[in-house]
Amino acid sequence: MKKPTDQQMKLWLEAVWRDGFQKGVDGRDDMPDFQDFDPRIKDGTCVKVDHSVLAPFNTCHCAARTFKDSYPVQCSRAHLDGERFCKTHLDKLNAAKEKGLDLRFGHYDGERPTHWMDKPDGPKIGWYDTKKITKSSSTDSSGKKTKMKVGELREFLSTRMPNEHLRGLKKPELLELYEKEISTPPDSDTDTEPLPSPKNIQEIPVPESVKEPEPVKEQVKEVVDELVNEVVEKSTEEPEPVKEPEPVNEPEPVNEPEFKVEKYTEIITNGNGSETEIERHELVPVDTEDSVTDPRESLIQELNSLKNSERKKRAKKSGATEDDMDAVDDAEDPTQALIDLIISLELPKNPQKTEDSDSDEELDEDKVNYEEISHDGVDYLEDEDSGNIYNLEFKHVGKWNDNSDEIIWKHDDFRRIHESQCD
Repeated sequence: MKKPTDQQMKLWLEAVWRDGFQKGVDGRDDMPDFQDFDPRIKDGTCVKVDHSVLAPFNTCHCAARTFKDSYPVQCSRAHLDGERFCKTHLDKLNAAKEKGLDLRFGHYDGERPTHWMDKPDGPKIGWYDTKKITKSSSTDSSGKKTKMKVGELREFLSTRMPNEHLRGLKKPELLELYEKEISTPPDSDTDTEPLPSPKNIQEIPVPESVKEPEPVKEQVKEVVDELVNEVVEKSTEEPEPVKEPEPVNEPEPVNEPEFKVEKYTEIITNGNGSETEIERHELVPVDTEDSVTDPRESLIQELNSLKNSERKKRAKKSGATEDDMDAVDDAEDPTQALIDLIISLELPKNPQKTEDSDSDEELDEDKVNYEEISHDGVDYLEDEDSGNIYNLEFKHVGKWNDNSDEIIWKHDDFRRIHESQCD
């Protein structure tokens, strides 16, 4: 017989545990035959050995007798060449002979011992036909139970008195109440009826079907025919038009506030002069009415949400040269200079006109006389009539100061763009 696998041992142990648990619930304490739970026997890979059938002596096996479930069984191992025993029993036999003893259960082809033979005063062997049969302490000579568990006592007493009287009582107190209830016969009014069981239920004879008289059958047939005719007539009539349900006014959708996540990068100067970029996230409600429509403002918000390394990649992709990137690194605020550079490179490529643009912000070539000028190496357009300064996209960026040597910028963004474009 092959050894069981780990999975088979797990199933085996689980089956034995469940059997013991169930017996504990039922109040039984008998010892099971563990081979009955062997999964190898259930799936047919192994056959249960019935030791109660004494097998004849096998000359190919070891001659030692073993003890299996109170039955004498011959050792299943093969004997060594030139010997009558296997290596295990041969070693035990040699050790026992040194003390003048023999194998514990003797030889299978010899006389069956009554006591252990490997010890001088060995204990008695409980063979199947010599061991005493002891009665369970829970039953008497008549076979009735003499001991009850706490659960059984509570279940019995709950039929005789309210459960509130039983709370907190221990087993001796419950036994005292149990004996008192048994010794006192219950009154006929308070006696509880036994639970219905198959033994208590008497078979009720089922009466044979009574034949209806013929006149009753004819009357039933007439009534059925009338009902069938009414159903047929109703089915042939045109069905009434089904009224369509009135449309239900759906509730107006409630405009829930929308939110967006704004990203911006904060540059912190450390004590050693190095800079650290910290990316911030902020949840901001979206104002649909005052949404940003200026492409320049939208571009600034987008650039603020990027990391500095991403902005540099975008500037090079937009056409920034190495000189432009060097100028950004040399600026006082490299981050703002880089943003201004990207704006100057991308805004001319994506011009957008808005409906509410101020007419005085832009320059009409047909109506305004302008002159091309250069300030700090950057080209601009000057309105000869008003003195306003425009960039090459015809946007009003500022005007000359009183000395006409510096531009008074309309917005700091135009100043930053100018500084980033200076030679």
